[in-house]
Amino acid sequence: NYTFFLTADDNARLWIDHSLVIDFWDGYCGHDVVHSERTTNAAAMTTSEHERKRECSKSKSVSLQQNYFYDIKVEYREVRGDAMIKLEWID
Repeated sequence: NYTFFLTADDNARLWIDHSLVIDFWDGYCGHDVVHSERTTNAAAMTTSEHERKRECSKSKSVSLQQNYFYDIKVEYREVRGDAMIKLEWID
C-alpha cells in the first residue's frame, strides 16, 4: 500500500490509472476574502492588500503492485494569489 498526500492552495485532483483518487476540485479550497484599501490624495496614491491563505490537504491509501507502471496525473487550478501544489507519497 502507498499513501498519497496532495496539498494545494486552490483546487487539485489526483488520478492513478484513470481513476480519481483525491479530489478537491469543486468548491473553493480556502482563501479569506481579500480586502484592499486605496487612499488617494494630491501627492500620492498607496495601495495595501492583506490576504491570508489556507492550504487544502487530503490523503488516500492505494494498493499498488510492484514492478508495474502506473499512469499518474495531477490536475491543478489556481484561483487567486500565489500558486502552490505538492504531491507526496509513502509506502
